[in-house]
Amino acid sequence: RGTTAPPNRHFRAGKVLVPLCAQSNKEERTGCTGNCRCGFLERCYPKFRTASNEHTDIGVCNPAVAVLVFLSVLLIGIFLVCMVVLRAYFQWRERIQAMMESGYNPVDELPDPGLIAPPKSMDISRLHA
Repeated sequence: RGTTAPPNRHFRAGKVLVPLCAQSNKEERTGCTGNCRCGFLERCYPKFRTASNEHTDIGVCNPAVAVLVFLSVLLIGIFLVCMVVLRAYFQWRERIQAMMESGYNPVDELPDPGLIAPPKSMDISRLHA
């Protein structure tokens, strides 16, 4: 039975396996409108080649729109988190500096003894009843 697939395509279990587009000398993967395909998370965008008054769409593989949107949101999120962390750090530093300028000395203040050790009159026998 005849096939219309180009010679560089392969058959496996009744499906045509199309090879990935190869990189050109400009590090672009072109030819995806012809006999090759783009990789995962990529899509084929139009790219025209002109040869003597004839414009031919050869196609070029670049990241898909969903990948570009995800990377943009991720980058904005990273910058936002960095700004929040830096703001919290500078506020903390300013608060410590204001405390030191007002004469606060953490050594002078003793912690509440109730926070350090449990009360001496604690009856454990009631807990197991």
